[in-house]
Amino acid sequence: MEILRKKRKKGVSVVVSYVLLIVITLSLSIGGYIWLKRMIIAPESECPEGVSILIENYECLGDRGITLNLENTGRFNIDGVLIKASTSATGVISCVLGAGKGEPVFFVDNSQPSPLKPGEKKEIKESYDRCKPSISAIEMTPIKLYKGNTLLCDKSVVSQDVDSSKCV
Repeated sequence: MEILRKKRKKGVSVVVSYVLLIVITLSLSIGGYIWLKRMIIAPESECPEGVSILIENYECLGDRGITLNLENTGRFNIDGVLIKASTSATGVISCVLGAGKGEPVFFVDNSQPSPLKPGEKKEIKESYDRCKPSISAIEMTPIKLYKGNTLLCDKSVVSQDVDSSKCV
């Protein structure tokens, strides 16, 4: 009889060990899945490759500012641009154009965000009062908005030399 009791107990302990092994394996795999999912879907901290903007044309309006014709030549929407200007022949950036206080220019239509889609063109007019006596070059950095964060696309900066005799 004692032998039967030992055999019965051995069978129960083997089943319990298998159940524990399965429970531990499942909990580790679920924990690993959640951890990996958070690692892969991390918040975007920089612009994706393929963001590109082109200054098609510009026109100096004397004291009234400058008109820039832009085209999104990339694969993603662009929410705005940061426009910087150089006032010297060396090309060193010395002032920021935009929104009256040197802030980024965001594309809006009827007070609603209106990103520049791939292939679309847009004309913007900016004052360069802070960039006196004249502008010799313009540098433009595309901006993307992602979950309330403003991402400057530093790898997609475009520059354009300007005829400083017209932009006085």
